Amino acid sequence: MTIGEFLKKKREEAHLTQSQLSYKTGLSTSGIFRIENDDRKPSPETLEKYANLFSLNKVMLLELAGYISKEDVENYTIPIVNSKITSELDSLSEMDNTKIPIYSSASAGSGRVPEALPEDYLSLPVKNIDNSFGIRIYGDSMYPTITDGAIVIIKTDEEVADRDIGVFLLNDEAYVKRIVRKDNIILLYSDNLDYEPILVTEKDNFYICGKVVKTINKL
Repeated sequence: MTIGEFLKKKREEAHLTQSQLSYKTGLSTSGIFRIENDDRKPSPETLEKYANLFSLNKVMLLELAGYISKEDVENYTIPIVNSKITSELDSLSEMDNTKIPIYSSASAGSGRVPEALPEDYLSLPVKNIDNSFGIRIYGDSMYPTITDGAIVIIKTDEEVADRDIGVFLLNDEAYVKRIVRKDNIILLYSDNLDYEPILVTEKDNFYICGKVVKTINKL
């Protein structure tokens, strides 16, 4: 797969048009068109914009574009991988492998009435499991961050800061959204650009259930 084909695939997976990608990255639509058709080799600065937007490995993009070799990548990644494995093993030793209740009670879409009893239990190594529970998500409004059918792990004792993803009760319906606060205004945003943000007014019954700390997307 060429660098152009790869970047086009990532754009399409994110459901972005070339115009929308241009707005998000500052690249021209004509430049994006030429990159995706392999008529232009993206510069390292352009690749960095793609990496930041789609959470891609910058070194991998540089290799795919032909700026560095596979050997260069291995020399870069192997120490990082080894360090990450060591860190993960150390972290696991501090975790409790405990069953967490999973509820069918939140919507990534138009809203869903919460359920009173858990539908299942999931055994996960989660650090500081107190005040944690899982919710199965329905809908695609948080795609590609959270897919339809995914399970998100919530911690009720963690602050949901501005632009964090959380679970919210709005007029007795549960939503998983990204919260944005501006002055006295609260908006619940979707990562899927096809959905309009939800405005929370003073008349609404609004409650923050907790912060999404882990996502298990459905394969």
